[in-house]
Amino acid sequence: MNHLDIKIFNEYNNELEIAWNKLYDEKINNPFQSFDWLAHWQKTIGQSEYKSLPVSVLINYKSQPIALLPFSVRKILGVKVLEWSGGSQTDYMGPIFIEKFFKINEMKNVWEFLLIKLPKHDVIFLKKQF
Repeated sequence: MNHLDIKIFNEYNNELEIAWNKLYDEKINNPFQSFDWLAHWQKTIGQSEYKSLPVSVLINYKSQPIALLPFSVRKILGVKVLEWSGGSQTDYMGPIFIEKFFKINEMKNVWEFLLIKLPKHDVIFLKKQF
């Protein structure tokens, strides 16, 4: 994990938007992965209906964004659930990343490190992925 920097954002702000759009423009993504869609979802539905906390994970390699994981955490029946942001209004959920940087064995190391840095949660529930 040399040269990797992992930053967690609990809000949709300008710094996150710049990195997000840079990654999003690198490859063909669907509209449900755009900063604008998820920031609007969080502001209008995530915050009020889901009571979710955004937890967007930005992974940089040598100061360049290479991956973004748009998570959120919410309570369901008292259980803190880490899930993709977007709720039932989003048809597709998942990470945005530059494929050439990730091999399966490296992603396992990143994921193990990430679990330490993510906010406290009881369950990870990732659905509607590719």
